[in-house]
Amino acid sequence: MYLFNHKSNLRILEREVRKLKVARDNVEGKVEVARNNAEKIEETVEELVMKVNYIVPKSETLIEERANVRCFNLKAHYKRSRKAPKKVKDVGSS
Repeated sequence: MYLFNHKSNLRILEREVRKLKVARDNVEGKVEVARNNAEKIEETVEELVMKVNYIVPKSETLIEERANVRCFNLKAHYKRSRKAPKKVKDVGSS
């Protein structure tokens, strides 16, 4: 299953990472406004931003590896495709 769906798994991951980055940017903008207004930032918000800042680069690395692998390297396709749904789950839980 992973081998046959490697392209779609990575496309799904790309889409979810884009959504997460937009959400992160929105939250960071609101946090900046709140800080400028001397408002207290909830600890959970700061933890969420830290978690997103950890997940996004890891996911982007997995996506970028696709360009560096030859099309007939089935083992690499399988490994990346297997990791992609796990990363999507991480992204979704953020």
